[in-house]
Amino acid sequence: MWAEPASNPTTPQCHPACPPLEGGTKDLGPWGASRLFPNHLIIDNLMRYEAHLHRQYIQTLHELEALQARRRGERTPLACLDITGSPAG
Repeated sequence: MWAEPASNPTTPQCHPACPPLEGGTKDLGPWGASRLFPNHLIIDNLMRYEAHLHRQYIQTLHELEALQARRRGERTPLACLDITGSPAG
């Protein structure tokens, strides 16, 4: 039912049922890239989810650092400001 995997592991293959691309990605043709890469709306959603998870991670990390400092008896600020962005250019 499924196609056999290519003998060369570096040969790109978009799906097990599709034949392997012997010439690499240059032989994909005009519609081949759409089979390998997800829709731009899917990529936008993934980027949004990743940014949200990153913000939650940073917030949790700041909370952990504050808890550890309080356990050591240090004074901790009530709020922590974290500024990120691309460099001006």
